[in-house]
Amino acid sequence: MKPRRQVPYWWLSFAEDSGFRGVVIIRARDQIEGIKIAWRLGINPGGQVVGFELPPEQQREVPQEAVGRLLQRPDIEALFPQWHCKSLKEHKQEEIREAPPKRRRKI
Repeated sequence: MKPRRQVPYWWLSFAEDSGFRGVVIIRARDQIEGIKIAWRLGINPGGQVVGFELPPEQQREVPQEAVGRLLQRPDIEALFPQWHCKSLKEHKQEEIREAPPKRRRKI
């Protein structure tokens, strides 16, 4: 008989038009279950959510005090300095800065 796989951690990032609302790390079988659990715990801040199952190597790095609570950016930076967490906007700005300059054609 195979040992049962432990329920994985999910990273749920919440945002709305006004910006970032927070992150919830929760054990769940899938993203929908994670959102429902966050709702039941009263830690779902609303807005849109993007979630993903943390890779096994990152699952081992999750401290217990990060699980089951709404984390703000300072919490995330303090708990996970090795992950270099950035917003999607920051990633896009970085891509633009690092992109080679476009050549103009002479007419």
